[in-house]
Amino acid sequence: MKWSNARTAIVSCVVAAVTAFGVAAVPALAGNRAPSATPSPVILSGTNKLAVPNGLRTIARLGLPKGSWVVFAKADISAVGGGPVQVHCTLKAGSSSDHTDPQLEDGTGAFDENFALNVAHKFANAGAALLSCDNSGANVDVISIKMTAIKAGKLSIVSLQLV
Repeated sequence: MKWSNARTAIVSCVVAAVTAFGVAAVPALAGNRAPSATPSPVILSGTNKLAVPNGLRTIARLGLPKGSWVVFAKADISAVGGGPVQVHCTLKAGSSSDHTDPQLEDGTGAFDENFALNVAHKFANAGAALLSCDNSGANVDVISIKMTAIKAGKLSIVSLQLV
């Protein structure tokens, strides 16, 4: 695994852990009692290969009840033979989205890349998080797909300040 791939996976796990801790602990740290029946995360996990045809296609869907949600998705993309191959993937929940454009480098054998995405969205009614990919016509497999949604008590989406 390339160092950049390992770094992406580590950062994604840290972000998920910090978010889960914040959702669970912030009410207690603020002096408010957390609800006694905190909902469990909704988790969808898959490990089967999925060939992505030419054109944008939804490859995973996670149904979510009404409310505020933070959604994480990760997967590995692999191809055999020539390259480079550009893949475009998007995670969308309602009007919120995140995307990545990993490029599989040229190689003589199998080559792969992993990615992680996240979104936050408040659904007025039940909805879904959708993970979609477009392989630009190349023979690509998306494998080890995992999506995790964590219900947020109160969701505030603010502008990120770059430093």
